Amino acid sequence: EVYERLRRQRGGVLGGRVVETVEAELEATAVRTQEAADRARNGLARARENLNAAQGVRNASAVDLERRRQVKSEAKKVLDSHLTAAGIDIPALREALTLDHVWVEREREALEVLKQGLDKAEALLAERERRLAAHRGTGAPALSKGQTTERLKMVAAELQTLRDAWAEHQGRLNEDDRRQREADDIQAALDRQQCRWEVWEALRDLIGSADGSKFRNFAQGLTLDLLVSHANVHLADLARRYRLEQVPGAEMELQVIDTEMGDEVRGIHSLSGGESFLVSLALALGLASLASDRVRVESLFIDEGFGALDADNLDLALASLDALYSLGRQVCVISHVATMVERIGAQVQVIKEGGGRSRLKVSAG
Repeated sequence: EVYERLRRQRGGVLGGRVVETVEAELEATAVRTQEAADRARNGLARARENLNAAQGVRNASAVDLERRRQVKSEAKKVLDSHLTAAGIDIPALREALTLDHVWVEREREALEVLKQGLDKAEALLAERERRLAAHRGTGAPALSKGQTTERLKMVAAELQTLRDAWAEHQGRLNEDDRRQREADDIQAALDRQQCRWEVWEALRDLIGSADGSKFRNFAQGLTLDLLVSHANVHLADLARRYRLEQVPGAEMELQVIDTEMGDEVRGIHSLSGGESFLVSLALALGLASLASDRVRVESLFIDEGFGALDADNLDLALASLDALYSLGRQVCVISHVATMVERIGAQVQVIKEGGGRSRLKVSAG
């Protein structure tokens, strides 16, 4: 009817378009209405399912509630029986439940102490009853009360005497312990003094003598040993063949080791004049080195002896003196050997003029 009315009113093409538009809207509305009806039916089905589930839960809850009521009733009966046995009521129980575990632990410990005391008291009571029964079984005592009193006084006097004696012996024992400790201290001090005495005794045996000669020889021996060490350094340049050392078991004596003769030991006096001069020169140079450890020796005077040297040894001696001169030391040589005169530039010559008179001539070569 709507369509026909619209067609008659509008007519033509315009009326047909309006009719088509309305038809489309009506069809869309019908579709939406159908979808809404479907959703409503689905919601109704879910609501029925939820209702059934809720009814099942409600039934289960009713059953559980009934069971809990029964459990509560039984628990209350048990609680009432325990409270009756303990002699307390619900308010007292609630007050007890407010106490913490510290109070409970303290009460438990106190209860344990009381229990132990009760056990000891019961054990002591049993022991006393046993001793009482044993005493009653022995019959009446042989002594009367007066005799027993006198006997007790005698025993007390003897006990006091024994205590006095014990105190005296204890005092003597304490005194002995004190003296023992003092003796231990004295012995320890004696041991320390013994150790010190042994050190000084060893020094006395080594270097002690009334006139000091033993210590003097000991010190001189140490110095001589150091001198020999320095002299051997110079002797290695002057006469490599020889090496000095102290005579074993002798004081302040030297000997020569001849390395070219299988380390043969030779006396100092067995050396030739030239060899003795080289050894003496090495000792003099060693003495200068030894003194330079504390005092710087800048001058060295050598009096003669060069005339006993052959040409090779003379060259060695002069080379050693040149080495000392290059180190900043002044070396003064007193000699009449012509080779020395030629080798040494700076000279102080003594020229005889006759009549017992001489004059000095200084030349700087």
